[in-house]
Amino acid sequence: MSLSPTDRSSELRERRYQEGQRTFGLSSPQRRPVTVPKLSRSLLDLLPKRPAEWMRHVDHVAPEDVQIWVCQTWSGCMVEFFGGAEEWRCLWHSGDIETFTPMSTRHRVVMMKAEDALQIHERHQLIDVSTNDTILRLRFRRPREDRGVIDADARLREKCGLPPINRREGEAS
Repeated sequence: MSLSPTDRSSELRERRYQEGQRTFGLSSPQRRPVTVPKLSRSLLDLLPKRPAEWMRHVDHVAPEDVQIWVCQTWSGCMVEFFGGAEEWRCLWHSGDIETFTPMSTRHRVVMMKAEDALQIHERHQLIDVSTNDTILRLRFRRPREDRGVIDADARLREKCGLPPINRREGEAS
């Protein structure tokens, strides 16, 4: 099983730290690696079904590396793209797959309507990782992740034209 890019960078950072300690004649206790619980691969079943040829390209992408994009002006022509070290692929609505030059990070982006994203959110909480107001970028909530994350519920309900959920006084949103 291969390590994710995050795991590899953490491992590299730890190795450099240990080497630096030895350079200065300092000994450091061997630290136990931090283990981050992985998301269940069954979460990928919540995503739209795609042609078998496309799934062969993206079936190795972990749920942690999947994003759902809700675009304001999405035409529906491009339905998904996958970026990896070897290539960048795009799945068009017609079922055609186009290959481009590589990207630096591995990820899978699934584009969909807000209503479809809200259905996924109702089955497994999605987190808002948007960097602008044009595209609502979401990802699956990770185990033990509760502080400092932004629940996508409010923005998804807004995009669907639904009223916000009324919360009782003092209840966290």
